[in-house]
Amino acid sequence: MLGRFVSSRNLAFVLNWLEENRFNEVISEHLEPQLMKTATDLLAPVGGLECRPGRIWSSGKKKGEIDLLVYFPAQNVVWLVQAKGAIPPQGARMVQQLEDRVKEALRQLKLFRDLPTAERERILADGLGRSVPGVRVVDVVLLRACAGTAKVWSEKGDAVYLTLPLLAELTKQARAEGSPAVLVDCAGSVDKFLQGFIQSVNPHWETGSITVAGEELTMPLLKFDADEVKRMRRQMWEGTSAGGQGNPWKVVAPPGSNVVVVPAESAPRRPEDQAMQIIRALQLMDHNPDGEDEKFAEAVGLDARLLRDHSVTGPALRFLDRYKAEKKRQEK
Repeated sequence: MLGRFVSSRNLAFVLNWLEENRFNEVISEHLEPQLMKTATDLLAPVGGLECRPGRIWSSGKKKGEIDLLVYFPAQNVVWLVQAKGAIPPQGARMVQQLEDRVKEALRQLKLFRDLPTAERERILADGLGRSVPGVRVVDVVLLRACAGTAKVWSEKGDAVYLTLPLLAELTKQARAEGSPAVLVDCAGSVDKFLQGFIQSVNPHWETGSITVAGEELTMPLLKFDADEVKRMRRQMWEGTSAGGQGNPWKVVAPPGSNVVVVPAESAPRRPEDQAMQIIRALQLMDHNPDGEDEKFAEAVGLDARLLRDHSVTGPALRFLDRYKAEKKRQEK
C-alpha cells in the first residue's frame, strides 16, 4: 500500500534525512550499482562495444575510481563513466544535493584526464584487458533522471550528461541502425536529441494570475506540451530490456515476500485528510470572498469553528471580515 499512497522517492529521501546511517545500510549502497546495471542492460543488445566493470586506479600520489568502461574497439573510443545514482529530485534542496554529486563526478573525471597520456592509456589497458594506444576518451556522467539546473550544465565542459532515458533512446537508435555510431558520437547524439526534444515540447513563458480578495496577482509561468513529454518518454523506453513496454518504473514485489502489488485503478481511494480540506477551504475563500464561514465549512466537510480557529484559515477569514466590512462601508 505504501507504493500506492507514498512516492518511493520520498520514502527514500525521508529515510536519508531522518536516519542517514539506516539509509546508507539499506538503500545507498544499491543506488549506483542498480543504475549501472540498468545502463549495461540497455547497452548489451548493441553490437560493436564492450562493457567492463569499474576499478580503483592510482598513479603516483593520485588515486581515483572508474565506475564503468564502455569500449568501442572498431573506433578505438572508450566511455569513462562516473555514475551518480542520486534519488530523483523534487524541490530546490534535492536539486542542490544532486548538483553536488554531479560536480563530484566532474572532479573525478578531471582527475583522470589531467594524468599524462601514457598513464591514462596504462590504466585503461588494465581495465580493458588490452593495449589501447591513441584511444579517444569520452567523459560520461551517468545519471538516473537529470543533472540539475543551468549552472551545473555550464560547468560540464566536454563531459556528457547521460540519463537513463537518453541512453535508452540512443541504444534503440543503435539497434535500429545496426551500428553503435550514435553511441560513439555520444556528445553529438545527445545534443541533437535534446535540441529536437526542446523544440517538440515548445517551452515558453506565459503570464498567470490569481485573484485574492478582489486583487489580481500575476506571475511568470513556464509552459510546455506535457502530452508530448509523456509520449516521448514512453517512446524512448519502448522495446528496451529495462522495464519493457515503455514502463521502466513498474512496481514489482520483492522476491520471496508476501507483498501483493495492487493495480492503481483497483486500490481504494485515498481519504481526504484535513490538510487538503483546509486547502480547499482557502480556494473557496479565494473565489468567494463574500461567502460565510458556515458555507465554506459545509463545502469542505469541516466545522465552522475549526476554520475560524485554524492557524491558516483563521487569518484568511479575519482578512475577509475586514474586506466585507470595508465593502459595506463604501456601499453606504
